[in-house]
Amino acid sequence: MEDLFARLERTLNPELPSLTESQQQLLQELSIDENQPGTILRDF
Repeated sequence: MEDLFARLERTLNPELPSLTESQQQLLQELSIDENQPGTILRDF
């Protein structure tokens, strides 16, 4: 039963892939405000 819960946890909480250095740089330089990056933020 313990093994079942361990497998279930791995399925429900998969590790996120790591970001490359260029992807990290892009996110750090990204500007987010009421007008950018786009309309999706206005929906919330």
